Amino acid sequence: MTKPIKPSLNIPEGFAANGTKTDFEQEKIQNGFDPVDPDVLAGDNLNKFIDDTYKGLNYTVDGVTDLYKGLVVYDENEVYNLNSLVFHIEDEGVALYQSLIADNTGNQLTDTTKWKKLELGSGGMSIGTLFPSFATSDYVPEYALPCDGSEYSGAQFPSLWSDYLTAATPKLLTCTYEEFQQEITQHGKCAKFAIDETNSKFKTPYIPDGTFIQQAMSEDEAGKVYNAGLPNITGSVANDMLSYQIVASGAFNIDQLGTQGAQGSSSYGRWGSFSFDASRVSDVYGNSSTVQPEAIALRWFVVVANASENESAMDWSQWATTLGAKANVDGDNFSAVGKSNITGFAMPGNKIINLTLGESGATYTAPANGWFVLNKTAGRSGEFIGMNTDAEGNSGVISMSRAPGAFPIQVSCPIAKGEKLLLMYSASGETMGFYFVYAQGEEVEE
Repeated sequence: MTKPIKPSLNIPEGFAANGTKTDFEQEKIQNGFDPVDPDVLAGDNLNKFIDDTYKGLNYTVDGVTDLYKGLVVYDENEVYNLNSLVFHIEDEGVALYQSLIADNTGNQLTDTTKWKKLELGSGGMSIGTLFPSFATSDYVPEYALPCDGSEYSGAQFPSLWSDYLTAATPKLLTCTYEEFQQEITQHGKCAKFAIDETNSKFKTPYIPDGTFIQQAMSEDEAGKVYNAGLPNITGSVANDMLSYQIVASGAFNIDQLGTQGAQGSSSYGRWGSFSFDASRVSDVYGNSSTVQPEAIALRWFVVVANASENESAMDWSQWATTLGAKANVDGDNFSAVGKSNITGFAMPGNKIINLTLGESGATYTAPANGWFVLNKTAGRSGEFIGMNTDAEGNSGVISMSRAPGAFPIQVSCPIAKGEKLLLMYSASGETMGFYFVYAQGEEVEE
């Protein structure tokens, strides 16, 4: 094979033969072409292609200028118009920004009043999309949260919070914390976000094991929760005294029927046995305690952000990695150490405040979760100290002296913050101590 000969022309042949360079005509300048650039009037070349393209799109001067400014790397010395787009090379890759003002120049891209960052790509599913996943218990898909009723702050997901949950017209189904709990108490599930605007908190929808999702065609149906149910099956068995026949209806059937004695005589009678067992028809009946179609169980998630609206303040990768170590809403996945820590939180701590003992029958309000303690001596046997956590004295503790003389009696009673303690005593000796002990897990303000 002969080696190709290097061409002697370095420019398109048509242009080399009869191409001519000249400035743009006034008509072209009015259609958006830069008068400084030369025009190529003949030959198949790049400028000719660009000329034809611009003519076909019929760009205006401003349109061409915006296109040029919008598709270049950001230059702080350039002047950008409203809605101009610029690229910026950042550590995590290429980012796209949109100008929020006209005559935008010299403003840093981090100034959110002048620029808005737009993530490249659609980001997948829309905010609020519910989807199942083969995810393990240790993994949460990016931009999503598990539908397990967990609580988060609005600051963690600012776009979700302000645009979808608490807007004048919310885009997603919401309810109050109280309504959320009522739904779970009544039905065991809730298909809405619980919103606490006072504290800027929300809970994800709670979809427990075994829950199925169905279509809602109306606003009244959206978010509605249904309990398991089947049409009732009824039937009856009766003795027809007129015809001397035993008859069955509905789901019941006569398996056997016989007679005894002469019809019409006092000794005449019919006998029979009846049964009803749906599992004889299909082994589906009796195979579960509730309605259960054939199914595969997967974890459900809800999309709370995407590449277009990912304003989450949390580190997604780190959060998803550590989520498996977090306690769930039922608290049934605590480790042995976690269970020990929790039980230890209810034990008496090191923070103690001394109290003034009043007359027997006085009440005291618990300043925190903790323990009331009274240590007193008795003047004689049979004297007592009693502490109760309700007005009727139905719950609490009591201790009584067993010996005469200055016998010490100490009584302690656990109580929740804000509850009242009813203190009754007959011990007439010295008060050696009356105080409140904070529980170990209680936050104490020094």
